Amino acid sequence: MQEQTMQKLIDTWNDLIPQHIQKIYHYYDTTAKMGKNPVLVVVDVYNCAYDGGPIPPEDLPDDNHSGCGFYAYDAIKPTQELIALCREKNIPIVWLTKDWERYASGVVSSRREFRQETPEELKRKYEIYPEFDVQPHDTMVTKNKSSGFFETNLKDVLDSYNCDTMITAGISTSGCVRATVVDGWNHGFYPILVEETLFEANPISRAINLWDMHHKYGPVVGLEDFKQLLG
Repeated sequence: MQEQTMQKLIDTWNDLIPQHIQKIYHYYDTTAKMGKNPVLVVVDVYNCAYDGGPIPPEDLPDDNHSGCGFYAYDAIKPTQELIALCREKNIPIVWLTKDWERYASGVVSSRREFRQETPEELKRKYEIYPEFDVQPHDTMVTKNKSSGFFETNLKDVLDSYNCDTMITAGISTSGCVRATVVDGWNHGFYPILVEETLFEANPISRAINLWDMHHKYGPVVGLEDFKQLLG
């Protein structure tokens, strides 16, 4: 396993996962392999994930619903670096976000209760955060559910690039990222997850889901190790 830049995550895994469980997972091949036609899929890095600023979880207000505090802000720089690396290598970039127009129309419901929001408010919430440079030649895919593949054209987009490796970044690790990674794996798009770019509000859930995906679906690599894979 590539672990030069993942020691903190590995230590967390060792703290959370008993050794007898870790032994069961030793049979999985976790070696990351870069294919010939990678595509970067950035999941849900939209404005409302950063609402409230870089606030520690224990200090978040009670009415906070989606902001991930300093976890979101901590991932900005490595995500920018990952995007820049992919642009240097002419790797296509696909952005996923919520189909806010369908959400506003009431066609799609949420399991969480929110106050009624105007289309303008929803548009602002689900635009890609401005710290990330979306380019005209990138592809934007809007989705209604957690997986980027469910009732979207993401598979067709990846097929158009002859994608064999789905580099993955974004939020939330245990929700939309995991659903997209599992469906990508089911469709034959080998996932690689870049550790520092994956985040959510719950660090324990994040660590456990990275562990599980690392062994079953797509290897988790640190950003420095990802650079070596590209090289």
